[in-house]
Amino acid sequence: MNDSKKNLIEAITRPFTEQTEIKIAATGLMDHLIEDDAKELDVITNRLNEVDAKKRKPIWKWALFLLLSLASIIFIVKLYQSSLAIGSVATMMRQLMSLSFSADLSLFSRNKAIMRDLSRQEKIILFGDDRYTSTADRMKGLWDSEPANPAYYLEYARAYCSEHEKLPADFLDIGKKIDPQNAWFTYFAAAVTAKDSLKKKKQTKSAQENREPPSWEIDDPKKFNDAIELLKYARNQSQCRNYHCELTKKRLEILLRPDYFSSLYCTFYLSNLSAPDVIRVIRIGDLFGAKAELISREKQNIQTKEWIDSFDSFIYHVMTMEHGGLVEGIVYSACLTAPAKRLSIAAEEVGLSEDAQKLQKIHKKLDERHKLRKSLPSEVRIEGKLFEERSSLLSGLLVPAGYRQVVNPPPLTLEDLKPGRLTDHELLSIAVSIVLWLGLILLMSSVWLYRFRVSRLISGLSVRVKGLLVTSDWLWIIGIGVILPTIYVLLINRLTPLGCRGLAIMKDQGKFVVAIVPISQYIALGALVVAMPILIARWRFSKRASQLGFNAVNSKIVWIAIIGGFLRVPVIGLKSMTDSFAVIIISYLLLLPLLLWIAAVALKALFSSSNKIIYRSAMSRVLAIPYAFAALCMIGLIFYFYASLQYWFEKDSLMKIDPRFPGMSPYEYKVTVQLREEIREAVGYKP
Repeated sequence: MNDSKKNLIEAITRPFTEQTEIKIAATGLMDHLIEDDAKELDVITNRLNEVDAKKRKPIWKWALFLLLSLASIIFIVKLYQSSLAIGSVATMMRQLMSLSFSADLSLFSRNKAIMRDLSRQEKIILFGDDRYTSTADRMKGLWDSEPANPAYYLEYARAYCSEHEKLPADFLDIGKKIDPQNAWFTYFAAAVTAKDSLKKKKQTKSAQENREPPSWEIDDPKKFNDAIELLKYARNQSQCRNYHCELTKKRLEILLRPDYFSSLYCTFYLSNLSAPDVIRVIRIGDLFGAKAELISREKQNIQTKEWIDSFDSFIYHVMTMEHGGLVEGIVYSACLTAPAKRLSIAAEEVGLSEDAQKLQKIHKKLDERHKLRKSLPSEVRIEGKLFEERSSLLSGLLVPAGYRQVVNPPPLTLEDLKPGRLTDHELLSIAVSIVLWLGLILLMSSVWLYRFRVSRLISGLSVRVKGLLVTSDWLWIIGIGVILPTIYVLLINRLTPLGCRGLAIMKDQGKFVVAIVPISQYIALGALVVAMPILIARWRFSKRASQLGFNAVNSKIVWIAIIGGFLRVPVIGLKSMTDSFAVIIISYLLLLPLLLWIAAVALKALFSSSNKIIYRSAMSRVLAIPYAFAALCMIGLIFYFYASLQYWFEKDSLMKIDPRFPGMSPYEYKVTVQLREEIREAVGYKP
């Protein structure tokens, strides 16, 4: 054994000086591994002597693990705080897809993050009195908190009718006391009273196609007549307000928070507030049509005129009222069209020609509006682009349905759609980054625990080998192994069309949706930050300890696999330009060799031969550092994506909840206002 080899072995085994048996075994193992004619052994010896001479060990590695732990804890806490909102969004999406909503607000009152900031009265305004279980009792608590407030009383009455199918005791008397000139109390009572009093006769197919008014059978004359008298009484009341918009504004001002997830929570909350009295309002239209048919047969001039005046009053009342949502406006339009036609026939038969012409004109304009709306293209296009291709997930579900309900929808531009769409992309990026973070944490833990798989001898020697790496080596491993592929993927995903950020994530692009593109790009990032540190660490060890058997990866197949991983990122992005399924196939073929190589490396690490175990152990100690850094990068990206999500959310004037526009979205509210204006124009109402 020459002096250089002897000195090197002595330096490597120095930590075992007080452990004679282990030192003897380590000396024998290193003598076997190091060739007698190996060159530049003194360089390794000097490096080990430098490491041993340092009184203070570098703490940056432990600082990295500490920083990762703290960041992970902060992130987990934030994720937990948003968990109910995220769950609410998922539930809301299912309800939107199934068109099934419930008015049970108990789910919302469990959100401690929001509830803890609210006063007792604010909680009652939002959810009713939580000491009770039934919605009616909860809303009774709302009314009890302010007995003179007509909005609270109507909210209680709606909940009571939904549960009991009848009016609360003394409903009209209380209504006259707290809001005497409000006709909505009377209309509400008429609609509830009329339940099961009428049955629509079956229409022929031609009558349905020509939108002929239906005929009716009176099943319960008493209920029918009582409801009719209430509609006549409402004619003499001077105003009409259902207070839905006012109460919704008040609730949103209490509930709304500036962050994205709280806004989604508000959207879900609104979706669970059933449109006020919509089903019951339909009965009012039925009552006007059935009574018109009845007086048409009786041909009584005075009765016909009186009923026409009641209908005019109903038109006036609902047109002066702020509509509580798009569905409400649609129902009012339906309630006016058929009765106007039936009343025009009755007026003409008794010689009320002026009234007949007015009612015919109302019916004609409402019918023309309906036909014109139906003639509009079924596809919503904005600046020549399909709305669904540029929208967000939520606006794609909500906006087209409202857009098609009016002849002249409020204008939209592609810039209006951009914030919501990019918010979806940021949300998707957050979700995939969370998965990558979890995967890297598991991988880091696995390679860190690998040290316990080997003996104390191998573990000690691997620590000595790891000490050969200098600061520049760590910069190479982390910089090229982690930072480079991360920046590369982010640049392509966020700054080029290949990230598909110009398309809706659920846009159908061949047999896949667009979301598969950013997901696939981040999967490639995960594979690269796993593979690249292995290659770079092998390369740096070959520079520092080739005499100990460390060699760089020279296999062309491995480097082709790495290149394929990098190419996969832009290639999958070509889906933004083509629907070809071949792009998906090629992109997966590009990534497959890299995934197979990673799997092979993992298997080798588990089933290494005894003469390779020291290298595997040293590599596991090294790789724990870049994998920890990569996991920390993922947390940093998650917070960056969330900040970007919040930025685009703030700019979203289309869907961001705003108390000034009390609806499922500002755009839905604007469509509701436009619908009311179109109905006003059709019926000749001028505010």
